[in-house]
Amino acid sequence: MKKNEVVNKNEEMGEFKLKTSRLSFIWNYFIAALIIIFIVLAINGLNWKFTIRPETTGELISTITIMCLLTGVTFLIEQPEMVKFIRHYVVTVNEVIEVEGIITKRKVILPYASISEATVRISPIGRIFNYGDVFIGAFRSGSDINMKGIKNPIRIHETIQNRINLLRKGQLDFWEKAKNSKEPIGD
Repeated sequence: MKKNEVVNKNEEMGEFKLKTSRLSFIWNYFIAALIIIFIVLAINGLNWKFTIRPETTGELISTITIMCLLTGVTFLIEQPEMVKFIRHYVVTVNEVIEVEGIITKRKVILPYASISEATVRISPIGRIFNYGDVFIGAFRSGSDINMKGIKNPIRIHETIQNRINLLRKGQLDFWEKAKNSKEPIGD
């Protein structure tokens, strides 16, 4: 069985495993490109030198500056991969789960019955590239889940909202039947 077949089978069962999209870090890539362009222009236009053994104070300052800028570029480019590695979300038939961490895992599980709200936040660039945030609020404070930068946020929000509505409709149907019935509840 191939990986795509497993994903499709999980989606048929109503389970989605979600990770933050690289597209949500588009500004990181844009800033990294600007820094690289600045470094190239500084080396050519300002006569900066990048050497292993600087001989003058100017060479030392330009080498340290270029090293710091390249460190920043590396961080900006690697940040999406770190986030994808550290955090993921699972939407099941009964609950929404956030798992975070490498060595020690932190897991927040929200059953649909304890969800007070589900909202979508999509930036203008997110509308173009189809990514955004889905915020899941809980009745109990401190156990909210913010699914940051996921693909197809509207579809995920609708799935969660439909499952919440089905659960609440089932509870309303149960209480309507119990209210109209002369039988004791629980037997």
